[in-house]
Amino acid sequence: MAQLLTISHNIFQQNDINSIVTIFGDRLNNELTREASLKGLTLMARNKANTINLQNISSLIPQFIDLLHKALRQVQLSTLEAILALLERYSQQF
Repeated sequence: MAQLLTISHNIFQQNDINSIVTIFGDRLNNELTREASLKGLTLMARNKANTINLQNISSLIPQFIDLLHKALRQVQLSTLEAILALLERYSQQF
């Protein structure tokens, strides 16, 4: 889904993009989809060619903080990587 959004973001309306970010937020709560969701958010933030307007990205901050408290090292590293990528790209929205 992240790859689709990075390639064709200009086709989607802003409420569709907000819905996609909400889906990624919901996927952060599931252990099976957590890593893929973090990598997708990182992919969207690191794509320099496209300007995706993620208006509700700040709503994910509490979930990122919860993930940093998890005992799994890989989850912590992926969360930090996603936070750094999002802050580099969307610092004005935090």
